[in-house]
Amino acid sequence: IAWYRTHFDLRIVRTIRPENANLTITILDGPLATVEILSRSDARPADPQPERRVGVFKTGFQVDNLDPWVARWRAAGLVFAAGPFDDDLPPLRSVILSDPDGNLIHITAPLAPR
Repeated sequence: IAWYRTHFDLRIVRTIRPENANLTITILDGPLATVEILSRSDARPADPQPERRVGVFKTGFQVDNLDPWVARWRAAGLVFAAGPFDDDLPPLRSVILSDPDGNLIHITAPLAPR
């Protein structure tokens, strides 16, 4: 939660702890996105070898201008899984970040048509 708050300028707007469930739902909101994080106190890696992925989780959103954010994230030492890279159709600039748990966040911004 702290990582998302720091690097995406999000604030916690609600925390939900359902009865009879080992689950906390934290909703964060900010200028870039609204994010919902589900966490369990007994969560642990599915595989003792972290380089072996047993599944892939990816989320994403779009911003108006990606370049200033990329500069900020690089300066902060965030892990870039890919990019930045450009696509022609649709015309987008993209970057894929990896959060501390290995989840992928795909952020795009529109490019002017070439």
